[in-house]
Amino acid sequence: SNLYAGTFVFAIGIIGNFYHHYLLASLRSNQSPKGAEKKYTAPKGGLFEYVAAPHYLFELIGWLGIAVASEQITAYLIFAGMMAYL
Repeated sequence: SNLYAGTFVFAIGIIGNFYHHYLLASLRSNQSPKGAEKKYTAPKGGLFEYVAAPHYLFELIGWLGIAVASEQITAYLIFAGMMAYL
């Protein structure tokens, strides 16, 4: 059924989103002590090697799951709109 498939896709999207946000948050905790010069470091791990913003990719996957589960054209249009600006 589409409800189960959509729920599964949504869960993958949410888990992936949280994981990549965790990787981004761990960059801040690994920075140098207060007062030291801050420098930019590129995220590593997960899909950061292949995609510039995997947390947004997984957010889109979550919204696709919602569209599949709801079986509503408006949910697919919202998903398409989000894809257009992300």
